[in-house]
Amino acid sequence: MAKKAYSPDPKAETIKRIQRTEAYAEKVRQLFAATVNEILALNKSVPTLDEGVMYSFDGDNMRIQKKVEALLRQLHSTTTTAIKKGITLEWEKANDACDKLISSCFGKEVLSSPEFSAWNNRNMAAMNAFANRTENGLNLSKRIWQSVQQLRDEMEIAMTVAIGEGDSAQSISRKVRQYLNDPDLMFRRFRFKKGEDEQGKPIYGRKWKKRIKDEKTGKYRWIDYDRSDYKTGSGVYKSSAKNAMRVARSETNIAYRRADNERWQQMDFVLGQRIQLSKNHPRPDICDKLQGDYPKDFVFDGWHAQCFCFATPILMDEEEMAKVTAAFLKGEKYTPRGKQITEYPANFKHWVRDNKENILASRSRGTEPYFIRNNSAAIDEILNPKPKELTIAEKAALRHEARTPEQEAAIRNAWAERQKKHQQIKTTANNIAKIAGDYGEVDYSALQKYIDAGDLSAMQTETKKVAQAILAAKKAEQALADIIPNVHSWHQQFTMAELQGVYDAVKSKIEGWSGLSLEQQAKKLHFEAYDFLGGNMKGVQQKYATWKVSQEAYIKKLDAVNYKIAIKQATEELDAVKQWSAEHPKSLNVAKLLSDAEQAVNSNAELSIIKSKTSLAVAEYQKRLAEQARRDAKKGATMKASTLPSISKEEIDRLLALYESEMVDDADNRLRQYTERIWATLTKEERIILTKYTQTYSYLNEPLRGISYYGARAREEFEHDLPILTRAIEKFAMPQNTVVRRGVSNFTIDSLGYDLGNLKKGDVFVDKGFLSTAVHRHKGFSESYNLVIVVPKGAKGVYAEPFSHYTDYHKFDYDDGVIWDGKSVEKINSEMEWIGQRGCQFKVLKKQGKTIYLQMIGQLQ
Repeated sequence: MAKKAYSPDPKAETIKRIQRTEAYAEKVRQLFAATVNEILALNKSVPTLDEGVMYSFDGDNMRIQKKVEALLRQLHSTTTTAIKKGITLEWEKANDACDKLISSCFGKEVLSSPEFSAWNNRNMAAMNAFANRTENGLNLSKRIWQSVQQLRDEMEIAMTVAIGEGDSAQSISRKVRQYLNDPDLMFRRFRFKKGEDEQGKPIYGRKWKKRIKDEKTGKYRWIDYDRSDYKTGSGVYKSSAKNAMRVARSETNIAYRRADNERWQQMDFVLGQRIQLSKNHPRPDICDKLQGDYPKDFVFDGWHAQCFCFATPILMDEEEMAKVTAAFLKGEKYTPRGKQITEYPANFKHWVRDNKENILASRSRGTEPYFIRNNSAAIDEILNPKPKELTIAEKAALRHEARTPEQEAAIRNAWAERQKKHQQIKTTANNIAKIAGDYGEVDYSALQKYIDAGDLSAMQTETKKVAQAILAAKKAEQALADIIPNVHSWHQQFTMAELQGVYDAVKSKIEGWSGLSLEQQAKKLHFEAYDFLGGNMKGVQQKYATWKVSQEAYIKKLDAVNYKIAIKQATEELDAVKQWSAEHPKSLNVAKLLSDAEQAVNSNAELSIIKSKTSLAVAEYQKRLAEQARRDAKKGATMKASTLPSISKEEIDRLLALYESEMVDDADNRLRQYTERIWATLTKEERIILTKYTQTYSYLNEPLRGISYYGARAREEFEHDLPILTRAIEKFAMPQNTVVRRGVSNFTIDSLGYDLGNLKKGDVFVDKGFLSTAVHRHKGFSESYNLVIVVPKGAKGVYAEPFSHYTDYHKFDYDDGVIWDGKSVEKINSEMEWIGQRGCQFKVLKKQGKTIYLQMIGQLQ
């Protein structure tokens, strides 16, 4: 995701800019004040003036005249330098804010990335052009010189007025400073006789006079003048210092805005600008009327002199910014997309149309506001919209006409930008050459030659070629990364051909094992990584220099397979918990632990976390099962006894004949599909307990048959497993009549009062345990007695050979969590077991020596 864009409080930032601007203006005021003090200090005594003669620094004292001229030239120089310094500082402030905006959106690395050099251009040539531009034919230096010349005139008038009042030299100095601060005081009042009273005494009055220069004599004289008529025009002060301070405020304020505008136009992710009111805005004026969203190429220097309205960039959405960041992290370039603001606000258009005559008149006088002059093309389009699409030539002409003086100056100074571009070409070439050195098979000798020779054109072309070669090398490494870890590190030691050879060999073996179970794959991978390669079997470490690469590849795959095995085991364990939880919605603790475990599995969390959360869920589930088993044990039998259907003598004879002739494979084929179908409906827990029974059953059958159990398994296992196994076998109803056999030793049948060897035809007895038998006459255990049992259709029992622990060399093992998948066919061994439901009731059909023929007539008895 992209970062949050840098967005300080714009009004607070504007206040800071106003404070800085006032500091620049105050510096100018101090320079003017210091110059006034130095000039006043030149007169050690009070000069004398003839009646009607004005004081002038161009008097008889040549020393004072030269000193004054030197001080004024110095004031002009220092003031101009101070304002230019302020322009530079504000330009940098604006650029710093733009840098913060870029880094907040895309990271600091973008600021130094060659791919984003256009965004980071600080436009110093444009700043110089701005500082050197002309306004009404006057550049910055000449505008400051006007204020300096005004200061000289002001001081001469102030000196004349102060001397005329007959004060001391010290008092004159003080009054001159007073007059300069308040120019209205620099009009001299003259007394004149305006008549006589009734006694004939003269009546005197006073009138204001101002100084003028007589063009014929070259001398100054006083004329009648009402000082209330002393007006300087719009935007011009009577005070020279205030005029210079106004220039300082305007220039530094505009410099900040111009720097912002130049940078925003270079940034693809800036869609426009929003012009808003500042806090320094006491009453409604043009600023209120024109605020709004403008295109980013609108040059905003303020709506009026010393305007402190502010503009903020309008950015594209975070999704596009995130794409730019993602591409940058991959070493790629992505040009963001967004709808650029091209239309001007309706209020701006209305204002332009309403003030058309004033705009045209100000243009003819050359006094139009900055925002009119700098955006003349946009203004003209509003006043005289073109009815049709302009030709390329017409558009070019409009662009030329719309260029500001600063833009024209920027074009003239384009050579400086070219110089900067040349430096970027060199920097990029050196960076690419350095990266290429990390890829031994990338030839960058030609690029290095052009760098050494300074051949920019060839350097730029070759840089692209080498960059493409590096990209190709990176892609080649990425193509191997799915099998070989740390490809780039190995590439620094071996060629791509050698690594490709390792990749192909390892991939071939891994694909050859794809049909194996995950557990078998893990064994193969472990052998290759640690036994064969790690153990240096057949001298493989001396034979192949790349043996460690192969070893890491096998270890990487082994880790992935082990993770899958663990996930599979966890999922299977959680399946049983999930089914139980669905059947017991009130058990909130199991549901919560199950949810936590499933979330860890689905989010591919670390294996230790998955195992921990799975163990907690299973433990809580088993705890609930144990509680249920204890409750069931107290209630006694939990399932109803069943009576099985009878079988005719003819069917029994047919079944026994089939039993004596049937082949092993035929018996397996007859019953396997039935087991597969029902197995798919079992819970994970039921599958585990069925598998467990094929491994160990004494802890269940001995207690059921009334025999004391002395094995290692706790009573809790009996209580936990008994209901699960009973429930599981109840799901297997035999689809056909069949015959099974069971080899047993002689035992006493308590209900009959005699042992097995004394059974007679027609006897009925019950075996309380689960019934372990074989479905083929040559399979199963051989003991002193052979019980041949006719099992009717519908009897509950499962053909266990497909999932038995004793199939295919103990492949399935409940302790290891390796359970039959419901489909695989393993090698048939000696048992071919059929497990009948507990509590089977038998009727003796006949007895031939040690072979006793029985018919199953009931279950759960």
